[in-house]
This record gives sequence, C-alpha cells and structure tokens, in this order.
Amino acid sequence: MSRGRYEYRVKEIRWLFWIAVGCFAAHAISYLLMPAAMRTFENNGSKGSRMLVGCIFWLPLLLGYILVILANLERKTFIRSRLDGDISMQCHMGVVTFFSNTPAVIADATLLAGSIALVIIYFCDMANQYITYVMLAIVSFSLNMHGLFNGRIYKTTKYKRTRRVENHE
Repeated sequence: MSRGRYEYRVKEIRWLFWIAVGCFAAHAISYLLMPAAMRTFENNGSKGSRMLVGCIFWLPLLLGYILVILANLERKTFIRSRLDGDISMQCHMGVVTFFSNTPAVIADATLLAGSIALVIIYFCDMANQYITYVMLAIVSFSLNMHGLFNGRIYKTTKYKRTRRVENHE
C-alpha cells in the first residue's frame, strides 16, 4: 500500500470519528430541547415539537454509532494492512479504560462530575427542574466521549507514519 493510501485511511478514520462526535453532541443538545417541547405540547396539544425532539434525540445517536462502527471497520482494515495485524493494539476497549489521554481526562472528569451532580439533584428533590436536563445532556455527551477518546479509534487517528529506521527518536 502506498504512502498516500495510508494517509487517506487515517484521514477517513479521523473524519468518521469527528462526525460521530458531532452526532453525539447533537444528541446531547436534544435533552435541552425536551422541556420546551413538552411546554409546547401542553399549551397547543400539538405533537410536532415532541416528534421533532424525538428525531433529534434518536437520529444523531443512531448515526453516531453507525459512524463509530464504520470507523472501527476502517481501523481494523488499516491495522491489518499497515501494522502487525494486532487489531487489539495492546489496549482495552474505551469503555473500560480511563484517563488515557488529555481529551479522555476531560471527558472522564466531566462524566464523574455530571454523575455526582445528578445524584445530588435527585436527593435534593430538584429532579423536575431544567438543571436536570442540563446534567443529563452533559452526562450523555461525556459518556459517549469517554468511550471514544479512551478507545482504539482515537488512538488510530493519532497515528503518525515514521520512516524505516532502526531508532525512531
């Protein structure tokens, strides 16, 4: 495989990865729209706003996971053709790995803080307020980012081609 093809594969994996991140961000924003959709439904009786928010909730989530699956398939093909063929890359899945790089540290800390905030909100009887939706959006987005940034796909997006020399320093 030529050098240009390697760079193309990494760019394609990177592109799929970042589009998936955008889809998960859109999914998280849907939580913020839910109270307004419910108010519109209660005032007008129209189901249109709830249907729209439901689409904004489900479609980016499904598209994001489809893109992650496609990026992972491309990653496996890239690893098999370029590197030693070890698709596990000597690391665990992103779901069970914590604090593996700078973006992952941010996502993991945000997930921890958001989860603690949700527990506090629950025990302080503030579960019916808008802050609950904000925390749900933060926890949902940071949970998805935890899996992505600690995972093998992100590690592959950071791949740098080196020349064949004995000492890579």
